[in-house]
Amino acid sequence: MVSQPKDQAKPSEQQGDLLGTLKDIQEEFLQITELASMEKNYTRELSNLLKQVLVVLRTSVPISPEVFKMQVKDAALSSEGNVLVIQDDGLISSKSLEEFDSETAVKVVADGLPKLRLAATNHRKKIGARVNVLEEVIRELRKLVRALGEGKREGKAEKPEEAVEDIVKSALTRK
Repeated sequence: MVSQPKDQAKPSEQQGDLLGTLKDIQEEFLQITELASMEKNYTRELSNLLKQVLVVLRTSVPISPEVFKMQVKDAALSSEGNVLVIQDDGLISSKSLEEFDSETAVKVVADGLPKLRLAATNHRKKIGARVNVLEEVIRELRKLVRALGEGKREGKAEKPEEAVEDIVKSALTRK
């Protein structure tokens, strides 16, 4: 029987370290693959959710040119949820957020969310102001209708058009 030298019979410590390192690398790559898949899915979902929000607000949000890896003159997240980019050379492109690499997508969102919050606040204030006017007009019109009903009972002959005009003018000038 031929005997093997001692250093070939058992894996050396160096070989064991090498195999351990390769197993660690395999584990890292498995995790990288899983995380990359999750990243892609999350970016797609983020893009779809932002589209839904922007459609409700019917507004676009400016994005700082520094967010992009290329030379950008101007950029915005449109009301349809696409990122509009005007490059320094005048080339205009429109891409869904999910078409960008995830690093750029995260930068776009980080830059755009505070501006989106401001747009939502302004939108709410505009609607609130209109609601306040409508409430006041309705309140005054209710008074008018009650007065008209009382006038009919008392036999007063008042022109309803003039009364409505006076009440509406009064309501609008109080603000």
